[in-house]
Amino acid sequence: MIGLGLLASAGVWAWQVYSAPSDGSQATAAGYGQFLLALVGALALTGQGLLAWWRRQRVRQVSTPEQVGAAADRLAQEMTVFWTDQVAARGIQTPAPVRVRWEWAGDDVAPDRQEVNRSPSLGTDPLPLPGGAPGEVLSSGLVTRLHDQVYARLRHGRLVLIGGPGAGKTGAMILLMLEALHHHRRQVLDGQRAREPVPVWLTLGSWNPNEQTLRDWVAATLAQNCSYLCAVDFGPDAITGLLDGGRVALFLDGLDEMPDRLRPRALQRLAGEAAGLRVVLTSRPGEYRAALQDGEGLPYPAVVDLQPVGPPAAAEYLLEGRTGSSRQLWQQVADRLQADPGGVLAQVLTTPLALSLARAVGPDPSWLLSPQPATGQALRDQLWDQALVTAYPDQRERDHATSWLAWIAHHMNTRPGGPTRDLAWWHIPTWTLSTPGQN
Repeated sequence: MIGLGLLASAGVWAWQVYSAPSDGSQATAAGYGQFLLALVGALALTGQGLLAWWRRQRVRQVSTPEQVGAAADRLAQEMTVFWTDQVAARGIQTPAPVRVRWEWAGDDVAPDRQEVNRSPSLGTDPLPLPGGAPGEVLSSGLVTRLHDQVYARLRHGRLVLIGGPGAGKTGAMILLMLEALHHHRRQVLDGQRAREPVPVWLTLGSWNPNEQTLRDWVAATLAQNCSYLCAVDFGPDAITGLLDGGRVALFLDGLDEMPDRLRPRALQRLAGEAAGLRVVLTSRPGEYRAALQDGEGLPYPAVVDLQPVGPPAAAEYLLEGRTGSSRQLWQQVADRLQADPGGVLAQVLTTPLALSLARAVGPDPSWLLSPQPATGQALRDQLWDQALVTAYPDQRERDHATSWLAWIAHHMNTRPGGPTRDLAWWHIPTWTLSTPGQN
């Protein structure tokens, strides 16, 4: 462009010189032309200098590999602290994780397991984890060993956890996340940190795949939730460096929490835009199945189905850590579960959620042994009622909390976009600020 400008200026100057009258105007025109050429030349040099400076500045907008590595280490530290606290707060490991088993899902939602094990490498695969080539994914196992039995063995890095309400999908993914974080720490000590991605938790209910690409959404969410990644020490664009270098793994919770119309598009974007990244996804089976029917699925995913907790495992969990008279009382519940596996009590206490509610009722579970309701739903309602009594022993406080919980549930079920099970707290200020009970 600069050369064309000089050529055009020279042409204009030559035309002025030769078209000017011969009474001295040619000399004047020549002088003006020389001045014009000098000015254009100076501007050209200045433009070249500015262009070179702009290019240098553009190069500086990328964080160095060392800065990206430091950002990954900081992210791993923060994630470890936060999710260790969450495990304690949610009671996932107190007194011990429920022994939930998983099985390879049916062919309506999962590819053949041997096909996944034998599948060729793809250009979109993430880097293999330290420790060798991927191994064979098993057909069943325990959720507490998902990392070693499934996650670390996946050539294509795609894992989907499906299960019904309360089946423990979120708890299983938290345990998997912590195990992945512990592995990352060991690789840092062994000098192989770049090959062990840091798992980051993202809630799919906050993503509209019709309006944002996967990477734009992930980058924006990390910038908001992990603002320390924008620190000067990590360079101008550490988050992009983490994504481009495969230094993070996406743990995406709640595909089923997205509106029906967005789920197929979300899977389509994940299939096409998650190249080089490991992905773990949770969903209820029906919603995942419907999304597959209406759109494109992930390439060669391992789809594991979380199984109901059987009476022996439920009894073991309810007795774990109990001593003295409390253990004797709970032993009666354990005996009932195993003596009547088809009863209402055994049918209800089949999920980590129901079992954790049962443990929360306190040291005396005698009410569980009283004449039971005719239906499982009635017993679940009793579990929730008892959980509120345990959390709010004072009747007035309990009534107050119940009123506000009902108000929140009302707005979640009547929002303009349709009912949701994902509470977006930032939407609460937009709700009608009327006293509960007046809606």
